[in-house]
This record gives sequence, structure tokens and C-alpha cells, in this order.
Amino acid sequence: YTGFREAGDVVTADGTEINDFYRLIERPPQKFRATWWMDASGKISGFLYEPRGSTAAVEDRFDQFKEWARKTKPAELDFLMPGGRIDPTGDRPERFHAILLEWRKAVGLPPIELPESEPRSVR
Repeated sequence: YTGFREAGDVVTADGTEINDFYRLIERPPQKFRATWWMDASGKISGFLYEPRGSTAAVEDRFDQFKEWARKTKPAELDFLMPGGRIDPTGDRPERFHAILLEWRKAVGLPPIELPESEPRSVR
């Protein structure tokens, strides 16, 4: 986050979102503005995430991944994307990460340098 601004009980900041998923499908970082509302005790009472910039389709390799997964791992793709939408619950993030790495290797894409992540908790 950068450019924090405060106006009474409202704080806004600009941000750039990038994560392993974006890196693995080669999606560029996405700009956004975050707004937090505070209650009288100073606790956060509301939050708004606003994408910023172009609303045009983003160029990435997600469609290429889905095409490969439909052919080679259709059951896993259905589990990860029930109804065609990404579901971040349960162990899906770890499984999505693993299948994206497998896809990149299978189709001959170069490895993506990912930052060291913190150990994940075991549920």
C-alpha cells in the first residue's frame, strides 16, 4: 500500500496486487484502491476494494491452463473451479498452486521465481 489518506473516520490507500497465482499464469500486477471505515472506537467497520485502471481483458495464460487441465485433469479442474469459478476454500489454494506448477512444466514454460512463503497452518 502507498499514499495513505485519512479523512475523519475513513482511510484510503493505493495498492498493487500480485500473488503466486498471478505469477504462475503470467498475469500482470493489478492496481486497486482500498478504503477502510472506522467506528467510534477505532475498529474497522467496513472495507471497499476498488480495481483501478483499465477494465479491458487482462492478457495472461489462464485460458491456456484451463484448456490443458480440461484435457489432462478434468476432475481436478472441476474441483478447483466448481461452476467454472475459482473457489478458495479448504485445500484448493495449495492444490491450485501444485497443478499450475505441473502445467507450466508439462507445456515447457520456464519456471517462475516465487517469493518464499510463510509456513501454512495445518487444519
